[in-house]
Amino acid sequence: MESIKFSVIVPVYNVEKYLKACIDSIIHQSFRSFEIILVDDGSTDQSGLLCDSYVKRYPQMVSVIHKQNEGLLSARRTGLKSAHGTYICFVDSDDMIREDTLEKIHTIIEKYHADMVVFGMKRIDGLGRILEKIDYIFEEGIIEKEYFFEKLLINEELNSLCTKVCKYTLFDVKRDYSSWYFISQGEDLLQSLPVINAAKKIYYLRESLYFYRKNFESITYTCQKERYYGLQIILPLVYDYMVRLGFNSQENISLFYRYCLSTLWACIYPYVQSGARQKECRSYFKKIYAFEFVKNPRVYLKKMKCKNRREYIEKIALQLFYMRSWSLLVLFLRTVNTIINIRHSRVPRS
Repeated sequence: MESIKFSVIVPVYNVEKYLKACIDSIIHQSFRSFEIILVDDGSTDQSGLLCDSYVKRYPQMVSVIHKQNEGLLSARRTGLKSAHGTYICFVDSDDMIREDTLEKIHTIIEKYHADMVVFGMKRIDGLGRILEKIDYIFEEGIIEKEYFFEKLLINEELNSLCTKVCKYTLFDVKRDYSSWYFISQGEDLLQSLPVINAAKKIYYLRESLYFYRKNFESITYTCQKERYYGLQIILPLVYDYMVRLGFNSQENISLFYRYCLSTLWACIYPYVQSGARQKECRSYFKKIYAFEFVKNPRVYLKKMKCKNRREYIEKIALQLFYMRSWSLLVLFLRTVNTIINIRHSRVPRS
């Protein structure tokens, strides 16, 4: 049997609206040495049946694993254990890839012997229309791991597994991640760090091959009360890798603190906007405040420079959080949200 170059792993959960577009974008790749592994993570809509229909139509190319719902991290790990490809790609089931993605990646691998290829993405809406293009982070070519790590701390795009194609041997496939399945904040970084640590040659491609759908019904945009538990795991893990790789310069420590603050903001803001009561918010903040890697970045907050209105709002909110003025913090964020909604609802005069 001819070896397979790429295994494309697609975690699937209740995304029947976008799943066909996702799978079709992979099916129609110009480079043909690949398999598609669909991992149905206990979907309750028609997603599972749609997966089965693709297996019937493309039995040599597509396989499906039906499992109980355990989250994105579990689905990806399940797919990894069934992969036969030399290289691994991850595509989320409401996203798409460009039809020459695997061909582009294969060309780079053959020419530069890279064991990880990183590329850009474009954000799209529910109809597939491009919303914005994320700026390219590096010059094209081989990237030094230290430089890559520095940018990793301040660029959400680099955290994503979906913008990386990695050699299968870089993954710690046998490691048990089950105790982390509940994490819904930072799980991409949790999986990316060991792979980056193991990589010997990383290539950056200045092209947007991935189309990330801004789906407000997805887990990314759904507030979960326990998402903050990821702070206990992700932040210490990032710091540990920074020290282990010898990248703990003063500049990188400052970048790490900025990353901590961004992660903290990503836990605070959605929870307040979820409609939780004042008492619930205060209890939630108290638990977060107790984490060591949440307390330490407070010093950096004073140095935080704001480039726009959103960053000013974030800084004020974080200052209120560290002052433990939690009732005022809730009032502030809800007032800001009300003002934003009013502005968006205004109809321009003709």
